Amino acid sequence: MQKQKQNVKPANITTPKDGNRIKPVDEKPDTSEIAAKIETPPPPAIVKPSSLTKRTKTCVLKSKAALYGVRQTLNKGTITIIPKTKMVLSRAKLRSRGDGGIDFMLSGGDINSTIEISKHVNDEENDISFNELRNTILEPGFTYTLSFKCRGDSKLYNIENAVVGNSTDQADFSGAIVLFDLEYKYL
Repeated sequence: MQKQKQNVKPANITTPKDGNRIKPVDEKPDTSEIAAKIETPPPPAIVKPSSLTKRTKTCVLKSKAALYGVRQTLNKGTITIIPKTKMVLSRAKLRSRGDGGIDFMLSGGDINSTIEISKHVNDEENDISFNELRNTILEPGFTYTLSFKCRGDSKLYNIENAVVGNSTDQADFSGAIVLFDLEYKYL
């Protein structure tokens, strides 16, 4: 039995009813029209510390008598900060027993490496600024830790019972309350 050759016509891939050519599988579709129609969202707004213009204080003293009635001192401790809005720590006051130094360490949240600050304090009340943190924005949704460790003869008074509230509409503060009149900037 002899096989007969059949003439097979190739499929007509160039003349469908609408007249457009059907593309073979190995051809890539033209995506330039689709890409032009897709809107890329704008990048998130960058908040600069200078745009944080509102200021407020927390851990406000009940009275000077309450401050000087405190007896418990701490060599070290931590303050937990949970921002509810973008904020930058600005300044604070503290009461020290003895002269010496205090090392503050800010960590947590979106901070990649711990920020360390050293301050010299004198016996009794001291004003300290957090100028070193002026470009560090604490973001809502994160928890931060401000740790402290005393050097030399200094110890900080635990003034938790001498302050009115340690939470605001912008942030919650908890832990070893050694700072009072803690001022920060926020949006």
